[in-house]
Amino acid sequence: MLYVGIDIAKNKHDVTALNVPGKTVLKPLTFSNNKAGFELLDLSFRQLNQDCLIALKLLSDPNREQFQHDNRQVELKILARHIHRLKKKQSDWKVQYTRCLDIIFPELDKIVGKHSEYTYQLLTRYPNPQKR
Repeated sequence: MLYVGIDIAKNKHDVTALNVPGKTVLKPLTFSNNKAGFELLDLSFRQLNQDCLIALKLLSDPNREQFQHDNRQVELKILARHIHRLKKKQSDWKVQYTRCLDIIFPELDKIVGKHSEYTYQLLTRYPNPQKR
């Protein structure tokens, strides 16, 4: 039985084959990521005249520390996006509020500001321009 190791990259791949004692039976071969490259790989395997067990080499450094997501960082990102959406909604509501005030009470802006506490109380007590 042979063990075939393939290092997969974006544009080219490297392959070699070892027998059970660990002796190289297929010289390291580099092939491109296209039909011609895979035909070269297939031809190299056929020349071995043995069944191959293919093992993919996923890491060049097996002792490398794997990246771990920090849950606090993910949560912070979610909260920051939520704050951004709320600020956008707040801005949209203020634009709509200003538009409505300009239509219903066009003279209000000349007398008092549209976003003062006094204006909010006045609108709570008198929501439309009709007299009571």
